[in-house]
Amino acid sequence: MLSLNKKNIIFSVARYLLVLDMLVWIGLAFLTLYQNRGIEKIPYTSVLMAVMMVGNALIFGLCAWKFTQRKFKITCMVWLLVNIVLTFTDQFGIFDLLTFVLDILILGLIFLQIFRE
Repeated sequence: MLSLNKKNIIFSVARYLLVLDMLVWIGLAFLTLYQNRGIEKIPYTSVLMAVMMVGNALIFGLCAWKFTQRKFKITCMVWLLVNIVLTFTDQFGIFDLLTFVLDILILGLIFLQIFRE
């Protein structure tokens, strides 16, 4: 069984990784818009993608904020699984790999914490 200190470390690392995931998605949203900086009118699809990325980031932020609630850990796990599946639905690049690794790490830590309680 994990000691109280190890449980707290797992909790803290998972929470900080959720915040990092949130920041990555915000960065990706800005990058999406930045790629269209020279265009007079930014394509609607780019704006829509950026808005969805910010929405994803906000959900990760909410997961980090409400992480102390057991019910919300389940919600976070479902959201992470959705993100993992969606990672492979289009082209796969370095940013996809980054979010995939983060999501897998967070999911593993949540499993560890839930099943060790």
